[in-house]
Amino acid sequence: MVMVELKSGHKFYMERKLKENLDILLDANQDDDDMFIVFCGAEGAGKSVFMQQVGAYCADYLDTPYGIDNIVFGLGDYLRFSLKSPFYTVVNLDEARKILNRSAGATKASRTFTDYASECRSKRQIHIIGLPAYHDLNPYIVNWRMKMLIQVIKEFKEDPNAKSGYSLSRGTFKLFTNQKEINRMYEYKYNYPKQYECYGRFNNYKIIDDEVYNNKKGENLIDKYDPDKPEEKKENKLEVMWKHRCVSLFKGVTKDKSIVKTKDKINYKSVSYVDMADYVDMNVTTIRKLVSSET
Repeated sequence: MVMVELKSGHKFYMERKLKENLDILLDANQDDDDMFIVFCGAEGAGKSVFMQQVGAYCADYLDTPYGIDNIVFGLGDYLRFSLKSPFYTVVNLDEARKILNRSAGATKASRTFTDYASECRSKRQIHIIGLPAYHDLNPYIVNWRMKMLIQVIKEFKEDPNAKSGYSLSRGTFKLFTNQKEINRMYEYKYNYPKQYECYGRFNNYKIIDDEVYNNKKGENLIDKYDPDKPEEKKENKLEVMWKHRCVSLFKGVTKDKSIVKTKDKINYKSVSYVDMADYVDMNVTTIRKLVSSET
């Protein structure tokens, strides 16, 4: 590991191999390129702390500011901050699963993010994304935009000082850069490449004060999930209506006797309840009940 000393006064250790890979990509950033770094791992594994360290290092390398404003939780805040910020700005999109989950690929949020990712390279920014698994991302992001994948590991280790004999261990990660292997394992849900660039450690050094970070995260939770918001009620009502219509459409095409399987046509009879549920991001049991109720 090497000691990283930022111009802001922050000091922390970073694995040499991680730093070397970041430096190569950051140099490319200054030659009309940008970077998407994906952090994945279980909740509570330490992704947010590690993302802040990497984000602060990238900002320091590119001589741009980094603070709580660089950390966003929602798609709207992400887009606004990215669009209004200058070249080489670091954007941390934390807790991104709901926005980017590919099982909800037909949703407006997922489409908007993917479309923006396909057009924002000219801003030469660093996009750092945190979510449980990279397999939840849209294939376009994984295949064409992601430059680095970091799996943050959460595990239990023997601890004679703990009552149970075990304690929670954080601070271990694997760095993947072999795009061919990353793409191959993307098809095997929640499996990761066996070949990694670095298997290392990171410490619990906080770039952003816990209270400041948790306050912003808490405000976002309220804003995102408050069921009493008028727009939330309207959105939920519209979502239910369109999901019912989508199920009706599937039901219609699967029962249409005129649709036959040819090499030029999709065999709509093969659409299962699981297919329907995945398309509209609903539980399979719910789909069965909806189809039955519309019979």
